[in-house]
Amino acid sequence: GGRLSRLPLLLTMLALLASVFLALPATAQQAPDPNTDPEGYELWKLSLSRTAETLSPQAPAAPSARDASDDVAAHGSSGGGLLIPYMNDGSWTVLPKNDDGFSGVFPLPFGFELYGSVYNDICVNNNGNVSFNNDCYSTFTPNGFPDNTFVMVAPFWGDVDTCDPGDDCTGEVAYKETTLDGQTVFVAHWEEVGFFFENESLRNTFQVIIADGPTLPGGNNVCFGYEDMQWTTGDASGGTGGFGGSPATVGANAGDGTSFFQVGRFDQPGTAYDGPGGENDGVSFLDGQQFCFNTGGDTGNVPPVISAAPGAPISVMEGNPVNFTVSFIPPESDQTVTLSTDAVPAWLNCTLTDSTPGGSATANCSGTASAGSYNVEIIGTDDGMPPLSTSAFVEIEVEGDEPEATCEDLILSDVAAAGDGNAIAIRNTGLGSIDLDASGCSLAATYQNVYVSFDLFGDLASGEETVYSDFGQIRSVFGGLAILDRDAVMTGTSIPTIQPNIIASLVYLGNDVIYGFFHRNEAIFQAQCDDFSPMRYHPFAQSQCAALARGEGDGPVAITHADLTEAMFTAERGATAVEGAALPTAFGLSAAYPNPMTERGSLTVDVPEAASVRVIVYDVLGRAVATLLDETVEAGRYAVSLDASSLAPGTYLVRLAAGSAVATQRVTVVR
Repeated sequence: GGRLSRLPLLLTMLALLASVFLALPATAQQAPDPNTDPEGYELWKLSLSRTAETLSPQAPAAPSARDASDDVAAHGSSGGGLLIPYMNDGSWTVLPKNDDGFSGVFPLPFGFELYGSVYNDICVNNNGNVSFNNDCYSTFTPNGFPDNTFVMVAPFWGDVDTCDPGDDCTGEVAYKETTLDGQTVFVAHWEEVGFFFENESLRNTFQVIIADGPTLPGGNNVCFGYEDMQWTTGDASGGTGGFGGSPATVGANAGDGTSFFQVGRFDQPGTAYDGPGGENDGVSFLDGQQFCFNTGGDTGNVPPVISAAPGAPISVMEGNPVNFTVSFIPPESDQTVTLSTDAVPAWLNCTLTDSTPGGSATANCSGTASAGSYNVEIIGTDDGMPPLSTSAFVEIEVEGDEPEATCEDLILSDVAAAGDGNAIAIRNTGLGSIDLDASGCSLAATYQNVYVSFDLFGDLASGEETVYSDFGQIRSVFGGLAILDRDAVMTGTSIPTIQPNIIASLVYLGNDVIYGFFHRNEAIFQAQCDDFSPMRYHPFAQSQCAALARGEGDGPVAITHADLTEAMFTAERGATAVEGAALPTAFGLSAAYPNPMTERGSLTVDVPEAASVRVIVYDVLGRAVATLLDETVEAGRYAVSLDASSLAPGTYLVRLAAGSAVATQRVTVVR
């Protein structure tokens, strides 16, 4: 049973390995030294050429169950110009290590059209190309196109060497059938391959994808993709250190001496490139590039190929610069490309430079972006027969800055216009939002039968409404006192008609003067004197409140700012009891006065019972920047002062904490 039963399986495996080995050239044979006998070495490599009739093909792996456009390479290459990421995950057929080998001929899952001929089989050649017509090629010194010998599509025809079995070379050549955007395709991939002789000091990564008809990007049936490209020429092709000698060829060839496509020939480092004809080019030009073209149809003319274009939609903010370049090459070295444009916005200027024969045509576009969505078309048209065109579309998304509303866009809404005694509502009628804190907007209204002109705060989006529902939300109004607009008073505007039950109106002119206009109304005035915090700090103001509450005295009375601040800021830190104030029924923290403030301000703290009370100022990042009160106090109403002279301009939160009671007020510091 045991060992003998496995013998048929072992013989089958040995036969399979033998068929694979036969598909490769006999590189294990002793080769002449290329340094001492270059002619003998050249003849040795040429003797290794084989034809497909003598080969045993390796069938490719079955199409991947998932679409290749969804692959994410765990080990291998992705990004750059590669359409299909590579990973040696079992879904690819990987050629054994070799020099000048090939896969053997095997069937394609579709008919591939190459300049009027349809091929149903393919061979993956180690030296950077795929071939058709029942042929495989071990030719390592490339020719330029057109050529009447080779029927091939060559993403990079050069002397690739993945080395012999048993060495430590790591480059791989692999292929598979898969799907891309739902369409069946065939892909051959060269992963970090070195050059002959067994040299991996420089490596190239590239691939070719062929499809059944124009299903690849841009309506094409062939795409070349490149990642990092570092060498051009093997030692047996006249190269030294990976460069010079016979240049590598990138393109497609029908084998009839007429129909072909050529990106260029490469024999040097760097990015030099002058089109498919002319001088040889720098291999780094290919880095990250992707060339897609169509070999379908019976015409020998191939439309221009896009050689440079933005790889993704351009997204900018309005007013920022937009710059991009689109280039085309004529695949045929004797053709020129003429450029035209469509759907170019007025703000974008495109300078078009047509190509010389075999050279590049370039569109350089720049401008200052204006809001909107654009799809700019750059068109390259060759002078072949018939003339053919290729379009490059550049998507541009320009996000406009949101328009800002102004103070003139703010109106009293219906709730205020209806005379609601409990609220003033403001609506933003502008097209944009407005930062009320930064705008300095103020608005006059009749509030609880009192004429008030007050500063607005918060943020108000276009079409939205904010409601100031109590005195505490109106920063410049305290206890129903009418606060007249500063600019109006300074320019001599008369005080508006005072309603019969108004008892006081104040004007705060920066650091200059506070004016008080007192009017008798015993029923209302006492509460307003108690609630209006600045009044509580000045003995004369307190006496006027008391007198007016008794029906005595008359107005107006002027109080200088210096007098007021002297009383307000006697103590830098700590609480000052407010004499004559009623005993509070709950913990509370009043709005700051003045607010906004420049140098100093004050708040009042209500303490209904003896307690440990903390009043701390925090910045918008939650950092404590000042402690106004941190002590145990008896029941009562207290004034605390805030020295804002050392604080940076901005918004701060003042927080009262006493047991489980918490209250906060917002303070704005300006300069």
